[in-house]
Amino acid sequence: MVSFILAGTDGTIRGKVTDSEGKPLPGANIYIPAAGIGAAADADGNYIILNIPVGDYDVVVQMMGYQKQTIKEVSVMMDQTVWLNFKLPVAAVEGDEVEVLGTRPLVEKGTTAKKIT
Repeated sequence: MVSFILAGTDGTIRGKVTDSEGKPLPGANIYIPAAGIGAAADADGNYIILNIPVGDYDVVVQMMGYQKQTIKEVSVMMDQTVWLNFKLPVAAVEGDEVEVLGTRPLVEKGTTAKKIT
């Protein structure tokens, strides 16, 4: 009987996503655009991306209300885990001021009220 032991051909990236005060950011998206894979942070802010082909990648993390961050050229090695922790600062979201104007007559014609006892 012949058995073959094959070495892995991929690696893992894992870590934690928090805000600037160290509070976890559940649901933050962590992804590797070039590989087309990613993960979402769990309730404690932890994430893990498995089965990443060996190579150098940009890793992006973003969450609504926080500034997007990118770590460039992260080296993923065979059968190794890379730990990447992110601390996202709050992003100020500003929009143009919108003024809503409208008028309504004080009494609506054709509308009556009746008291029933």
